[in-house]
Amino acid sequence: MERSHWYRLLVIATLFLGSAYVLLPTLFQVDPNQDKAEEIKQSTDSGEKFEREVVLTVVSGDAEALRTALEARYRAAGVAIDGVLVANGDVVVRRKVQVTDDEIRDGLKAGHEVRIIAQDVELVGFEDPGTAIGWASLDAVRALEGQAPADSSAAAKLDSVQGSTLVLAEPFTGPGPFVITVDGVIRAVALPDPVEAGEAFTASGTWAGLGGYGTLAADLELESLPGELEWNTVSTEIDQAAIEGEAAESSIPEWMLEYIPDTRMPLGLDLQGGVDLTLQVELDEALLSQVNRDLTFLRTDAAKHERGDGSTGLEITEAKRDKYEPAMLIQTTDSVAELQRFITKSFGMDYELGPAMTGEDGSTWQRFDLSAARSEEIKDRAISQVLDVLRKRVAETKVRDPVVVRKGGGKVSVQLPGLADTKAAVSAIGRAAVLEFKLVDPEFNRGELERIYADARNRLPETVFNDDALLNEWLAENEMLPEGMEMGFEYEAVIDETTEEKTMERARPYPLQAKTILSGQDVNGAEVGFDPQTTRPYVSLEFKPKGSTVFCDFTGEHVDDQFAIILDGVIQSAPSINEKICGGRAQITMGSSIDAQNDARALAVVLRTGSLDAPVSIGSVRQIGPSLGEAAIQAGSIATILGGVIVLVFMVFWYRGPGLIANVALVLNILLMLAGLSLFGWTLTLPGIAGIALTVGMAVDANIIIYERIREELKMGQHARKAVETGFQKAAVAVLDANITTAIAGVVLFSYGNVTIQGFAVTLLMGIGTTLFTALFVTRSLLVMVTRRATARLRI
Repeated sequence: MERSHWYRLLVIATLFLGSAYVLLPTLFQVDPNQDKAEEIKQSTDSGEKFEREVVLTVVSGDAEALRTALEARYRAAGVAIDGVLVANGDVVVRRKVQVTDDEIRDGLKAGHEVRIIAQDVELVGFEDPGTAIGWASLDAVRALEGQAPADSSAAAKLDSVQGSTLVLAEPFTGPGPFVITVDGVIRAVALPDPVEAGEAFTASGTWAGLGGYGTLAADLELESLPGELEWNTVSTEIDQAAIEGEAAESSIPEWMLEYIPDTRMPLGLDLQGGVDLTLQVELDEALLSQVNRDLTFLRTDAAKHERGDGSTGLEITEAKRDKYEPAMLIQTTDSVAELQRFITKSFGMDYELGPAMTGEDGSTWQRFDLSAARSEEIKDRAISQVLDVLRKRVAETKVRDPVVVRKGGGKVSVQLPGLADTKAAVSAIGRAAVLEFKLVDPEFNRGELERIYADARNRLPETVFNDDALLNEWLAENEMLPEGMEMGFEYEAVIDETTEEKTMERARPYPLQAKTILSGQDVNGAEVGFDPQTTRPYVSLEFKPKGSTVFCDFTGEHVDDQFAIILDGVIQSAPSINEKICGGRAQITMGSSIDAQNDARALAVVLRTGSLDAPVSIGSVRQIGPSLGEAAIQAGSIATILGGVIVLVFMVFWYRGPGLIANVALVLNILLMLAGLSLFGWTLTLPGIAGIALTVGMAVDANIIIYERIREELKMGQHARKAVETGFQKAAVAVLDANITTAIAGVVLFSYGNVTIQGFAVTLLMGIGTTLFTALFVTRSLLVMVTRRATARLRI
């Protein structure tokens, strides 16, 4: 046999073995690079068993209170537990495999010992920084972190430690600085003014953690447990039914998993079930929000405007947004021409001067409408931003092979294969998470606010009164609230005793200044914590540098006032500002929720991944069960296999020996196509299976065209080898034409079709490529080898 024939055989054998190797994870449904613990559903109420559980017997105290306190400890300490729950009167800690027994035992220890001790720090060439944060930033002070303090009798006695608040047991005299020790090592620096017994000082500018602001607060939250727990048993049982597709269920030995590639073919929503969401992006709201943002610094910028005559300053007496349309309404004592020049200089061609409007008081308002080009740009940007944020949120859910794509009409499709909890998907993904910080007007009389609220209840239809936006519009139109003010509401969860249905009802109104101080765009990070006093979860926010500066200035100007933290139009909390807060952090207490812990986690996810520029509404939610997916796989597989077997039998029956060669090429064709889909990570869907079935037919069609040409050459008396060469030469053009025209259709389907059509188009295009290769190379190579001798005969 010629050397070239050996090379061709080697290539074909390599392709067979390589394709089979790539498809091993798909055939045996294993994922060697995915931690088993990540595949287990992490829901404390699902009844599923985790890989490791520690059962703690309650010796004293309330089991539920112990559960909450213990979970707060592990979260604050960064121990990667899966959850803490109460089962049969015991407290059970579910943990990941990497969490050790010692880390679990550490959570059972008594509360930390916190002390304030005088510590001499010699500073050469430095002036007194003046604040605790300033001291904590000095290298000489930071070097003390983790060390035991020098012996000193000047230690302040603490009455209690509540989160980041330290309450003194005795009068405290300065001037400091003093160091705060936790369990005997230095963790922070303090600069309190003289404080009387029973008074407290907190983290905001009075003490600061060394090496990372806020780390001390996490330690101080770990107070003594409200009872006693005793180590009981450790379970390492794995519920196989809860781990679908787990390697433990497969027939592959564990030692072989290390050598299996990470090429498991992902299955689409229609094959393995899951959640299918259609979200509608409220594009009109995106336009109105953009006008609001443009108005934020309009008057400030106008004061710096350089006029045409060389002077500085443009007088804008009032500026607001049109209630229903994306337009700015401006009052000015200057000329309209100068105002238009300022708007053009500030916003380019984004706004167009419209007809002037006359107010009810006879005042004149100049109207600037958002241009059509700018409107389209904002809509496109809003949808792109929604897609980007949703993809980040989906990534946080740890769902494998999700699909987030844009649809027509401002709609977005989100497919989450394998996810069964529809409510959790909607909470984590479909939430707008529009976060705002607004000032509660300190001068507005609360009694007057209640009177206005009661008057609105009596005069408005129930549907209008219960809609916060419509209610505020009515209040503004009837001038029941001053200009620049609105009414905000806290809500509380109420459960109907008979139906046990949960509803949210207004708890109390607040008079809010309409101006937004900070928004979700100013948030850099969000984590879940637990209040040691109330055991309620909260979401801790970390601001970006600019947001931190704004928050610091704002709280400094409004000490003793309240500010409202508003999420999606609902006031989450309205804390009082006791002092200037410059640490760049704030928190949202989940006080009005029944399932507060899960709500806090979902909120932290959406705040970490960013709020949406435009609100989204849930268009439709479909839950596709795994049984439907299994039935689809079974039906599609049976159809494909049955069709393939019929084709294989026909080829052998009609073309005899060459038919077997065509069948070998056909099997390799399918293997190469599936391996290619796995390597590129394309999700296999039910239309994709249809594309595979179509590829089988197209591959056979290519071989039939070639074999019929060879048959014609043999009838003309050509030698077998010459007939094969001539037949391939004449048939190649026809085969290429047929497949290229089909490929053009596939490209169009992929470019303009939705996700379902794209699944078909991908397998079709992949199949065309493998069909051309197997028909023109594999089949030809094998036929040339069979007819290489002069005495060879070919019967077709």
